[in-house]
Amino acid sequence: MAGLVYYYFGCTDEDIKNDVLKHRGISTIASKIVGMKKEGLCQCEVKHPEGR
Repeated sequence: MAGLVYYYFGCTDEDIKNDVLKHRGISTIASKIVGMKKEGLCQCEVKHPEGR
């Protein structure tokens, strides 16, 4: 079973591995997460069960 890497966006380690393979070694998921966090769209403090 794939482990959840980023709770709020629902990304698993398997999603990121597949994304890297699909995009020739670059994860577009990781860059999307970073961009969304920079834009203040992350709500992990509110929605994550552990508040992180």
